[in-house]
Amino acid sequence: MKKITFLVLLFSISLMTTAKGQDCDLIDTTSFTGSYQMEQIIPSVFGFETFTDGSGMQFTLFSEVTDDSQAESGIPLTINQRSFDAAYIPGAGVGQAPQTFIIEFTDCGVTFSEIELTGLQCSTVLRLGPVLSGGNFSSDNDNEFTLTFEDNVDGDCGLEPAVAEIRFFKGATLVCQPDITVTADSGNCEATVSFEAPVATDIDGSTIVAEQTGGPVSGSVFPVGITAVQFSVISTITGQMSNCSFNIIVTEDVAPTIECPENTVIPTDSPDSGSLPDFTSSVVVSDNCNEVADLVITQDPLPGTPVFTDETVSVTLTVTDSSGNQTECSFDVTSDASLSLDNVSLENEISLYPNPTRGAITINNSGQIPLTQIVISDINGRILQTLEVSSSSLETKINLDNYTSGIYFARISTENGNVVKRIVKQ
Repeated sequence: MKKITFLVLLFSISLMTTAKGQDCDLIDTTSFTGSYQMEQIIPSVFGFETFTDGSGMQFTLFSEVTDDSQAESGIPLTINQRSFDAAYIPGAGVGQAPQTFIIEFTDCGVTFSEIELTGLQCSTVLRLGPVLSGGNFSSDNDNEFTLTFEDNVDGDCGLEPAVAEIRFFKGATLVCQPDITVTADSGNCEATVSFEAPVATDIDGSTIVAEQTGGPVSGSVFPVGITAVQFSVISTITGQMSNCSFNIIVTEDVAPTIECPENTVIPTDSPDSGSLPDFTSSVVVSDNCNEVADLVITQDPLPGTPVFTDETVSVTLTVTDSSGNQTECSFDVTSDASLSLDNVSLENEISLYPNPTRGAITINNSGQIPLTQIVISDINGRILQTLEVSSSSLETKINLDNYTSGIYFARISTENGNVVKRIVKQ
C-alpha cells in the first residue's frame, strides 16, 4: 500500500514539474511579431480560406495597434495580444475591405480575444468568436503557431457555426517585382521578355535567390495576353516555402476588324414600337492575335431598346481585343409598321415552334386560317425563301437546316392579313 502511494505521489510531482516547465504566456512584446505566412488547416464555414491580405497570404503581426499600415489604430493590447490586418472570406466573391483582428496567446492556446465583426453580411454582420480551448504555441519558439476560433458565431447565411483553424508560420520574405507590360512589334503577336529572379531574406537576415517554379523562363517569347510567372524559396531556418508571382502582360497595337449589317428594317411588334434585336451574335469580327471567342462585342443602344414606328435609330457595334484595341461600325435600324400585325387575332392563332430552332420550324395554324404565302428573310431584309401556299392546314413545316445561326423573320400572309414572326436559328 505504501509503495503504491509513493508511485502516485511521484507521478503527481512529475506532472507538476512538466506543467511548471512549460511556459505558455508571452513575457515581452517582441516575440510573435513581424511577417508570417498563413495556411488554412480547417476551412471557413464557406469552404474558403478565411483571410487574405492581398499579398500571397503573408501577414504582419503587431504588438501595438498604432502602425499606420493597419486598418485601425490606437487599440491598446495586453502583453499576450497581437493584431493583424486581413479581409474576411475573399473566395466568397465579396470585396471586403481589410480590418484589424486581435488574437490572444494564453494557456498554450491562441484564439480571438473577443467577438470580432467581419464586415461580410447576410441578415446580420458575420462574427468570429473565441473558443475555450484550441490553437497552440510555445513561448520559446515564435516561428509558428496555430489560431483556432469559432466561425460564423450566429449561424447566419444559412450556415451553422463551425470551428476554423489557421497555421501561422515564418518563412523567408520573398517579394516579386511588379507586373511587366510590353508591346509587341507592330503586326506581331508575341514578344521576348527578360527578368531577374527575386532575392529572399531569410529569418536570420541571410539572403536566398529564389527558384522559378512556374511560367516561361526569362528570355522566352511570351504571347499576347497575360502569363503568370512564379518563384519559390525555402527557408534554411524553418524549412518553410515562400512563394510570389507576377504577370508578363504583352499587348499589341493592331485593331480588330468588324463588318456591320446593312441598314435594317424590323417589324413593329407592339402598337407603336419594335424592339431592337441583339446584333452582337451575328456580326462578323476578326483579329490578328485573338480568337473570335475572346473578342468582346458591345452594342449601343442595347438589345431590347424600343424603336418607335417609322423611327430610324443608329446602332453602333464595337469590338475590343485583349490589348484594348477597338474598332466600331454603325448602321441604321427602322421600325416599319407595314411589316407588323394587321389583325390581332392572327398573333394568337399563328405560332412557330420550336423557337429557337436548330433546324426545321413548324407553323402552327390553330385557327386554320387559309394561308397564301410564307416569306423567310434575314435580319438585313434579304429574302431567302418564298413559299406559295394555298392551305388552311393545322401545321406547315419549313426546313432551315442550311441557314447559319442568327435571327430571321417569317412573314406569313393570309386572306385576313399578315403577321411577322421572329425566328432564332441556333
